[in-house]
Amino acid sequence: MLPAHQPRRAQLVLVDLENLPAASLRGLDKDAEVIVFVGSRQQSVPLELALLAQRLGSTQFRFQRIPGSGPNALDFFIACELGRRLERNPDTICTVLSNDKGFDPLLKYLNIKGLECQRKGSLIEPTSPSVAVSAATIPTTASASDNIPVYFNKVLDTLKKSAARARPSKRAALKNHISAMCQKNISDTQINAVIQHLVSKKLIALNGEQITYKF
Repeated sequence: MLPAHQPRRAQLVLVDLENLPAASLRGLDKDAEVIVFVGSRQQSVPLELALLAQRLGSTQFRFQRIPGSGPNALDFFIACELGRRLERNPDTICTVLSNDKGFDPLLKYLNIKGLECQRKGSLIEPTSPSVAVSAATIPTTASASDNIPVYFNKVLDTLKKSAARARPSKRAALKNHISAMCQKNISDTQINAVIQHLVSKKLIALNGEQITYKF
């Protein structure tokens, strides 16, 4: 029997055309949605983007002109759209296409919360290292983890339904278990956020790599 088809995670690319007036979308995933943010004083867009907009159609590609000017006005529109999309679908992989490092603190914060965001100058280059998150940077206090991480409820419900002896007894095994139950559509950052939330809510205790369940 063939394995069941796993749905792909949604991808969203937000283009800062003020910062990258000659932005290229070479390397764009064929299913990604694109929004190009155009400054109020910009009079033209790259021909490549115009042709791509025609090919993909309005459901997958659109230009968003900013209806006013001011310091960082376009950046605020991008940040607003980013928040709206992640609120509706927190599993979306979001890319801000810009060389503006001012986005990095926000993107890093979202990654710490278990979401998946990146900033690039082009789609074919690595993500900015300043938005990357290691397990050590994930908040360790309950007050810093009030927002429920992506997949948390699903993971907790599955663990509660499992017999005690069937639950992973070590952190590495739990990470693999979470990845499997989420059909591998979850990033390592999101897995770490789920585990940390379990700890902060006193649902599990970690002693080194060893796990003790409190339910």
